[in-house]
Amino acid sequence: DCWLLAAVANLTLNDALFYRVVPNDQSFVSQYAGVFHFRFWQYGRWVDIVVDDRLPTCDGRLVFMHSKNNNEFWSALLEKAYAKLHGSYEALKGGTACEAMEDFTGGVSEVFELDKAPANFYKLLHKAFERWSLMSCSIEPDPSVLEMEMPNGLIKGHAYSITKVKLVEVQTARVRGKIPLLRVRNPWGNECEWRGAWSDRSAEWTLITPEEKEELGLRFAADGEFWISYKDFMSSFHRVEICNLNPDSLDDEPLTKQSKKKWEMGMYEGRGSRTARREVAGTSSTRSG
Repeated sequence: DCWLLAAVANLTLNDALFYRVVPNDQSFVSQYAGVFHFRFWQYGRWVDIVVDDRLPTCDGRLVFMHSKNNNEFWSALLEKAYAKLHGSYEALKGGTACEAMEDFTGGVSEVFELDKAPANFYKLLHKAFERWSLMSCSIEPDPSVLEMEMPNGLIKGHAYSITKVKLVEVQTARVRGKIPLLRVRNPWGNECEWRGAWSDRSAEWTLITPEEKEELGLRFAADGEFWISYKDFMSSFHRVEICNLNPDSLDDEPLTKQSKKKWEMGMYEGRGSRTARREVAGTSSTRSG
């Protein structure tokens, strides 16, 4: 369920979102009762899911989602609660990152096939990043192999998180300008990373200043996170899923008081009466006639 891993990895980038889904009023120490609760967005409201602390293992190892730290269990418990929400672990065998991101945030998602992406797609990505949208990207799978590593280090049939979108100042002896880069994260958190231009310790990093590197928070490690140029990104990945926390993020128009109308959402509960249904039916028939 790498699609779920990618969504969870995105969730960890925003403390406010994370602690809404994984409430921090619980631990293994203080008044421990053997249960944990998590919150998910379902059908227009937040629902609380409670699970016990029993996790499936095999030979002393967690079977499904787990953290690198053997004493950290929030991810495994979160997955158990999400499986309960959907009926079983089996129900999590297939899905899309945007489904989980919506369940974690109540946001509005949009899916882009990169071979049909609009000309201003980088601008949309940059705007989504600035507005704290959650973003995932993926590569189409090989029909004969579940997940296959390619020569460039990327994995077919795998979902990644987009963790940063940045125009980086590049300077050489002859030219100076900006190049669009993206920081992408493999939720496995291992050495399977992009090996092309702008990968860890590639020669391209000598083209930017130490100040720019510091602003980027640049660090190189076999942790699954890497940088890639927008050009290589568009030719290497096939799909991007963006979960916008604010519906206005879907609009490419500049946000101004004069030209922009805000989205408004209203929620009403209740049930219709027979009289109301007859009135609605009568109205519909009048309009169609």
